[in-house]
Amino acid sequence: MAKMMKMGDIMHEIERIVGGQMIEKHDLQKGEVLALISKYIDIHYPGAIEEYEDGSHPVEYYGPKEGLKNAK
Repeated sequence: MAKMMKMGDIMHEIERIVGGQMIEKHDLQKGEVLALISKYIDIHYPGAIEEYEDGSHPVEYYGPKEGLKNAK
């Protein structure tokens, strides 16, 4: 069995990719990075999306507070 990578090493890889590539080289903003990662998980790892006991799921929102009030 392959040795599991330490979480600290994974975080260094994330820093290199998200900070160095996505943000610094491609000029993406936080919302763009979050949206890309969120959709990647939705498509490739839907089993990782939490499901509450009542069958509902968490609501994702990133934006101004006024938009959250209107999202109800």
